[in-house]
Amino acid sequence: MPLIQIYLQEGKGAKYMQSVGDALHETLLEVWGIPVLDRFHIFNQKKPEELAIDRNMWGVERSDDMIIFHVFTSPRSKLMKLALYRRLPEVLKEKVGLRGDDVFVSIFSNAREDWSFGNGRAQLLDAKLPAPASGLKRPREETLPGSWPVNLNYGEEPPPGKRNGRYINKADDKGDCTDKAKDYKTTMHNGRILGKQIQLESHGFELEDWPTVIQDFKSNAEVEHIYYAEIRALVKKISGADRVLVFDHTLRSSGSSSLNAAKAGDAAAPVPRVHCDYTAASAPRRLMQFAKTGVYSHLRKRNLGEDDIKDLASRRFAFINVWRSIADEPIEQKPLACCDTRSVPEKDHFLYELIFPDRVGENYSLKASQDHKWYYFPRMVKDECLVFKVYDKKEDGPRFTFHTAFEDPLTTASSPARHSIEVRTIAFFDDKAVDDGNLESEEALKGVRESSDEQR
Repeated sequence: MPLIQIYLQEGKGAKYMQSVGDALHETLLEVWGIPVLDRFHIFNQKKPEELAIDRNMWGVERSDDMIIFHVFTSPRSKLMKLALYRRLPEVLKEKVGLRGDDVFVSIFSNAREDWSFGNGRAQLLDAKLPAPASGLKRPREETLPGSWPVNLNYGEEPPPGKRNGRYINKADDKGDCTDKAKDYKTTMHNGRILGKQIQLESHGFELEDWPTVIQDFKSNAEVEHIYYAEIRALVKKISGADRVLVFDHTLRSSGSSSLNAAKAGDAAAPVPRVHCDYTAASAPRRLMQFAKTGVYSHLRKRNLGEDDIKDLASRRFAFINVWRSIADEPIEQKPLACCDTRSVPEKDHFLYELIFPDRVGENYSLKASQDHKWYYFPRMVKDECLVFKVYDKKEDGPRFTFHTAFEDPLTTASSPARHSIEVRTIAFFDDKAVDDGNLESEEALKGVRESSDEQR
């Protein structure tokens, strides 16, 4: 619930103020995910002598067109505030031609009890909104072993004349596929022992502290308009990418039985089989599909077309997933493990096909080997994110990070169910850094949960 006082020099007409309000509201919808009807703006036109604002402090050159925005709001994260500061001048420049130097923003945070919208009530208190998770602590690393034996489910190569994979629509099954897997005993290493020595650009995965402001992960609007922005910032930070597209997400719960969610907001089951989401062929093909389904650039204010996508595909790009617990308790059931890419030779990869009625998706299964070095981070909490590559066009480094859910030996009869979210992104690396702003697929914005080629 932002309430915004807008101060500007007198002489601006009603149409100009309407356009300024539209730009502000559009920005808040995009970066904070506020409700569409949540528009509370108060315009204040002032005489020049009433705006005693230094024109040059902090390295800017303010003109008579400067606008001051005082934003009163319930608490917002640092990331959300920074996103507003960055995005608002861009939209105002487009809508009314305002220079970035003439945009002054200050944010005042307050509590839920500080708002009454009428009838003598504190409506935000009445709404019984959930409180953020607080003070979650994981066990000290030294209280857990450095490694222990576990069973991991590896796929089995198909016999001659058979395809490895499955038909998505059982009615289409021609009997020419096998889909067999087997448990193999291997060693699971405690990633917390190595900590920051485990890096995305060395091992293929990395753990990062990255708190979220999200209250309801079942709300697609909240996830897509707020959480996606948090994840874009995280992937940029860890990977060094210039631009990041978030195109899908999935909720998972150890209490679910289906690998696919029935509808938006539902949770699918964890995937207890070693796999990588893409192959060397399917990742570029998946990127080119966005030329048809649509990728919206908030900076360019249009869908990126086939030529744009071809240009992005000509540069380095990487598919990067981000996995997080969304429960208030540490993860103790079916956590996610990743394999150090340096321990997996290419000869261990083999194809797995997902056969749809209109297309065939591909990902990689993996031959079992005692040489594979597996890691997980015991008892991950909500403030932590596991970031891992599932494809990188750059060949001299981690490209395909195999991963799987597994039965954790630390699980007890009283361990809570796992609840998690995984977000799928594409990171783009330019020769010259050009920030294209937030890129979002229309699939994501419409809440479409089409299974991508790489997921199973």
